[in-house]
Amino acid sequence: MRETKRDIEIKEFLSKSYATTSVLCDLFFNGSLRASQSRLQKLYENDYLMRKRAFVSQEFAYWSGSRRNIKSSHLAHRLMITETFSKIKQLEGIDILNYDFEFSFHEIVADIRMEVMYCGKKFVLLVECEYSKYFDTTKYDNFYNKYVENPSEYYPYFMRYPSIIAVTDRTIPPSKVPDNRVSNRIVNVHENYDNINDIRQHLSGFFKNQLSVSVPKK
Repeated sequence: MRETKRDIEIKEFLSKSYATTSVLCDLFFNGSLRASQSRLQKLYENDYLMRKRAFVSQEFAYWSGSRRNIKSSHLAHRLMITETFSKIKQLEGIDILNYDFEFSFHEIVADIRMEVMYCGKKFVLLVECEYSKYFDTTKYDNFYNKYVENPSEYYPYFMRYPSIIAVTDRTIPPSKVPDNRVSNRIVNVHENYDNINDIRQHLSGFFKNQLSVSVPKK
């Protein structure tokens, strides 16, 4: 089998994540399910990819590299992460410049860190998919307070305090930082993604002077 540029891109993506056929279809095959199923089958048969049923009677989940099989409970969370990535990528007007899965910086551990361009302005998104836990607002309060105290330490990763995308159906605890400085940065996306466009509306708020771009000066 001759390996294509797209095959290489799929393998690289799956070396850092797990994804279902439908997500890979949207990301790499322009929504063509038949083409994605056929090519992924060939990649699997030729040992380029590994796979397992996401759940009984459901579609396959794929990954690459030397990673072994994964527990179903962990797999569900990983698949939620890549589905969220795919949903954000499909939002009109949002271009993903770069991204990292399983991003960790000081007390912040996010499922995805994304740099995106929207309406000519660059934004940093921290995405957390809460499959079985409650969203931890406190750590973002602490992050904000440290950011205000020493923003230069955070500049390599955050030129401004990031927007936080919390994918969960559970109630998000309120922030204790005054003046909604953290609360205004949190976008709660439902687990069925029916309000995914709230991310675009949130970013649009920066252009309408509804949200502060930078932290307050000391």
